[in-house]
Amino acid sequence: YIQACRALMITAILLGSLGLLLGMVGLRCTNVGNVDLPRKAKIAAIAGALHILAGTCGMVAISWYANNITSDFFNPQYVGTKYELGPALYLGWSASLLSLLGGICLCSACCCAAKENQPIRIQLPYKASSVVVPPNTSEEGDSSFGKYGKNAYV
Repeated sequence: YIQACRALMITAILLGSLGLLLGMVGLRCTNVGNVDLPRKAKIAAIAGALHILAGTCGMVAISWYANNITSDFFNPQYVGTKYELGPALYLGWSASLLSLLGGICLCSACCCAAKENQPIRIQLPYKASSVVVPPNTSEEGDSSFGKYGKNAYV
């Protein structure tokens, strides 16, 4: 089972790395290869699916390893070294959960992109204001204090 856990974790790392690269290309704020928005949304959805697969692979491998640890720990006939659940497993579960949630967020970008590409409002031409403000004529010469003296502040 150790080799299967290693293979699952290596698969999770590779899928997560590929999902990270595709996620960066699929972001709206990046300009790689002049990709249009609908295609970027599809790339982001693929990146989200890869993150979901990576999180699932990681969760399966970590849970399987934790199950074997607990079964060996509570087995009175096991004579080898007994391990306990430690911080590495909790960090792995947290990372897998975050990868799953991030993948769901990236996949949801594909659904929202089709709605946002439709024109919502008509562009109106810009019309400048016709109100003319007369310049402030101050007798004291300093226009920052207005009509009050320099010592008339609170």
